Amino acid sequence: MNVLGMSTGGSLALQLAADHPQLIARLVPGGTACTLGPIGKRAQRAYIDRARRGQRPSPALAELVTGSAIGRALIKTARLADGRKDHTDAATMLNAEDGYDLRGRLHDVKAPTLLIQSEKDVAYPLEPARRTARGIPGARLITYPGRSHAATFTDKRFASDAPAFLLDG
Repeated sequence: MNVLGMSTGGSLALQLAADHPQLIARLVPGGTACTLGPIGKRAQRAYIDRARRGQRPSPALAELVTGSAIGRALIKTARLADGRKDHTDAATMLNAEDGYDLRGRLHDVKAPTLLIQSEKDVAYPLEPARRTARGIPGARLITYPGRSHAATFTDKRFASDAPAFLLDG
């Protein structure tokens, strides 16, 4: 099967490809890498802590979404991602991702892989993404200059790069 995973879903996709290489025909992880960066870990830990205290957790992710001080302030006050009252599932997933580290297992990924990353991603910085691409045999890395973590998936190139790779073969 062909697999596309974005951000946390990309971490899951990489883990699946390492654990069960026979299942994956082609792989496109986007906005992810073999391990979270320090800002990503800090933001996710704050999200988990807020969720467990019954507070709106999304303000903790503001620095991952935008580098703009005004944008971060808007995210912290808006209720964009907090429509649900129970954030237990998200907190559990992010807690698992906090310990995620595939650096020693990248060679287990056997599927043709295209990693799509943005240059200014602070959740999964560019250096771990480069390490990820180097560690997966035959993997290719596309970098979107000047783009942030969230902008990886809204960049018009993503909508053509990912399917083109998945459907090529």
